[in-house]
Amino acid sequence: LWQKAVKGRNEYGLLAWSPNGRFLAAASGIHLNILDAATGEDVAHMRLKIKHYQDIAFTPDSRFLAGVSNEKTVKVYE
Repeated sequence: LWQKAVKGRNEYGLLAWSPNGRFLAAASGIHLNILDAATGEDVAHMRLKIKHYQDIAFTPDSRFLAGVSNEKTVKVYE
């Protein structure tokens, strides 16, 4: 699962498990990957406009992922 999360990049600094245990989110720079924890397959891959996140976290119901940037903004993904 880790190899799929980093996809050859070794700079991923932010990881978040969804509370339901189904997803792993990995973020670095302009990349955000969300993986199915059981299969390791990509659920979503995004190139972001925000360059650097300080933290990422899923909501308690695992429906949303929030990212806080070093630009003092918050972005929420469904």
